Amino acid sequence: MISIGISSGGGFGRLINQFDRTSSQASQSLERLSTGKRINHASDDPAGLIAATDLQGDLVELRAQSRVADAERSQLHRRESALSGIQRVLTEVRGSLVSAADGFNSDSQNSDSQNKAIQQEINASLDAIDRIANDVSGVSDSTPLAELREGGTANVVDGDVAAATALVEEKLSSLSNAQAAIGAYERASVDTFERIREDQTVIAAQTLSQIEDADFAAESSNLVKGKILSKAAIAALAFSNREQAQQMKTLLEGLA
Repeated sequence: MISIGISSGGGFGRLINQFDRTSSQASQSLERLSTGKRINHASDDPAGLIAATDLQGDLVELRAQSRVADAERSQLHRRESALSGIQRVLTEVRGSLVSAADGFNSDSQNSDSQNKAIQQEINASLDAIDRIANDVSGVSDSTPLAELREGGTANVVDGDVAAATALVEEKLSSLSNAQAAIGAYERASVDTFERIREDQTVIAAQTLSQIEDADFAAESSNLVKGKILSKAAIAALAFSNREQAQQMKTLLEGLA
């Protein structure tokens, strides 16, 4: 009886299966190298695909939160800038009140004329404060200083200049407190949560990369290995076919 060896049905089938496996692995490695992704199909890693999808959703949410924080920070800076502008205006008003209280010279008629000019400047300054407050939300207008306007009890022409000075000092103090509160809130809340989001974003991105991205060194090695094994399988199949043909020829000759 003639032994067929590797050309038997089982041996030939194993060679075919080996060739299919190595070809499939080489194709998978080539695809991963081309896309840079380890998971290109759900069948590559179902659990990994679910985890990657969840992480991508987390990253989208974190970026959205960061945009909201940036908008809040911008609003805080606008408010702080507005408060600084009002503070500068009121500092000038305080200087004008000092000039009105001291008088410019001993001529009372001239002093009255100067005080009227100062009053016009104060009115214009209060109008400027109102414009700033109208442009930026969360900033109070000149209502607490209404008595400094012409006709008010604290105007510089015929009113109580000392009371006017006290009102301005009180407003300047409240502005300083408001600026400090904005700075404290930004540092304790906005900055803190932004650092937390940055850390979470880095962790999520790194984890997603570990799950989703291809290992180029490993896949390159697998591709080379797959090509070598495929060539070996092809050579084995060719050898098997030649041997099978020779055995069949010998068998037929023995039957003649």
